[in-house]
Amino acid sequence: MESSKAALRHLYAAIQVLRRSEPQLSPTDLMNMVPIYDVILRFDFLAMKLVPFASSSFSRCPTLAYRELPSWFRQPNDFSPSPHLDHQDRRLFPKSSTITTERHRLIQLVSGHNKLSRVVWGPWYSTSERPSRDELMSYYSDMLVWKATSPETFGSCVSDLDSQCASTVEEVDLLPIPPKPLSFTSDEAAVNMVMYNGFLGCALAMLSTTDPDPLAREIESFNSVYQNLRICSGLLYKCEGQETDEYAYKPCDCLDTGISMFLYHGTPRCFSTDWQQWTMTALHSIGREGLLNAHAFANTLEIMAQLESVSSQNVLSKNSILATKSSLGRICDRLVPVVMPKGEEGGYLAYFLRYGATEENSDESLIRIVGLANWRQDDEGGMLGLEIDSAVRGTASLDELGNMNIIEAWREKVEAGWHRLV
Repeated sequence: MESSKAALRHLYAAIQVLRRSEPQLSPTDLMNMVPIYDVILRFDFLAMKLVPFASSSFSRCPTLAYRELPSWFRQPNDFSPSPHLDHQDRRLFPKSSTITTERHRLIQLVSGHNKLSRVVWGPWYSTSERPSRDELMSYYSDMLVWKATSPETFGSCVSDLDSQCASTVEEVDLLPIPPKPLSFTSDEAAVNMVMYNGFLGCALAMLSTTDPDPLAREIESFNSVYQNLRICSGLLYKCEGQETDEYAYKPCDCLDTGISMFLYHGTPRCFSTDWQQWTMTALHSIGREGLLNAHAFANTLEIMAQLESVSSQNVLSKNSILATKSSLGRICDRLVPVVMPKGEEGGYLAYFLRYGATEENSDESLIRIVGLANWRQDDEGGMLGLEIDSAVRGTASLDELGNMNIIEAWREKVEAGWHRLV
């Protein structure tokens, strides 16, 4: 988002260099290049989240390494120390090396499923363009397997992960805000869990549409979002009495996916406006996070909240049990924000989508634009020159509002790979 086009150009240039050099590489050379391929896979993964609706630009390249053995079918890189090292040498390898291996497997898993069934951006599509229920269940099952086989990540939490896990809407409503921080022995493990909850939440939101009674899936989705709020609270504000060490989470140093993207994407699945408001405050406290600007995410959500306050009274499913406890209603009733990468002139543009043909119909087989906003930001994240066009507020001035022409043109461009942006 911040100078993202320049960074993506460098990344795609590296992909092209690798692609052109492969014919000259021996099998041994290719094996030695595996760590480079895996680093590029990780940044390609970030680019898919950074650019709305984008697909991978790495896996589409007909490289020799991918033709022979796609990365998500390979054994992941082992970042742990060799068993042959003596005790003194093994101290040079932190426990986080194994946690890095577990994150690598998670990236491989999500990338592999996304190549086949568009799981990363699925909730931003109408149901006819989403993964099938069988594909979603396969992805969901694989995510649970990853959890079961990632002991270092989940064992790093020194709190009781399930101590605030709700099973009913009433219990969800009682979850406290601010959330009680979760404490981890490793910030890397905490980020692994944020990623896991974020990607699992996407699947849960889509699965709820296919269930006869979606409430159980929605409660599970709320739990995944709330657990992320607790994890991020622990990372950003530290637990009471916990000493800040030299390895404390520093968002500005992040060159990976970080936590701001998952906080932002989880907001439409928040149970209440209190959850959303806490998320916006947390995002502003993060500020810059590598290529991401959490201020822009927070500002997008603040605009969304303004529009929600006007439109939520019109949604059809207000008679659902969720409506008795949450003014936001069901997940499918929410606005869906899409903030675009920062423009060449330094401004931001965000679209706001809603399911259904009208305000009174949240049928997920249809999706449309109901608003857009553009603004600039100062260094502290304050919005300058904010302009909002919204069908919700009756101030729409663009013919494109109400249909998906703008978004569909963008999607057609980047679904062939995020490199189409640069």
